[in-house]
Amino acid sequence: MIADLRESALDRSLETEVRDLHGALRLHAVHGWLDTRRHHRERLRHLGVEILDLLPAQLPGALVERYLAIKRAGRL
Repeated sequence: MIADLRESALDRSLETEVRDLHGALRLHAVHGWLDTRRHHRERLRHLGVEILDLLPAQLPGALVERYLAIKRAGRL
């Protein structure tokens, strides 16, 4: 299992109104970074790797929940 932690600053950047060239370039860079992350997660899932894509604050609960789901499914 891999926990792919996403910084909340990325989410905030997507919500920020673009007002100038700097904002447009930042938005483009964030979209590019998120696309790259998504591509790598898809490749790993294809190989059978469990992936958690979440914010750091969400990790403890999601990790326990996923572990218990894997255990219930008899995959552990």
